[in-house]
Amino acid sequence: MSLEEGEGLGVGSLAAALPPAAAYPHFEFGDARRGELQSTFDFAAENGRLDAKQTYKLMFSKAEREEYGWAQFEEDLHATCGAAKESGTMAWGDVVSFLDDNL
Repeated sequence: MSLEEGEGLGVGSLAAALPPAAAYPHFEFGDARRGELQSTFDFAAENGRLDAKQTYKLMFSKAEREEYGWAQFEEDLHATCGAAKESGTMAWGDVVSFLDDNL
C-alpha cells in the first residue's frame, strides 16, 4: 500500500511511506499491513484522530480505491463507526473496527 505521487494527505509533510501496494494482497489487512498502517496513521494523526477521507487514502492503494470508492467507504464507515460519522474523523480504534467489520 502506498501513497501515489501527487496524492498528499494535506496534513503537514508526511515523511513516512508505506510499502508498495504490491507487497500486500489486494484488500487483505494482515498483521504486517495493519502495523504499517498504524505507524503511518499515528504519524499523520492530530490528537489521535485523522480526517476520514485522509484515512481512506492511507488505508487503500490506488487500485483498491478504484474498486472501493469513497462513497462506498463512507457508507460502510457510517454503518460501522458512529463517532466517525459525527466528527468526520477517525481514531485508530475506528480503523480497526472498520477493518474487522468490513474486510
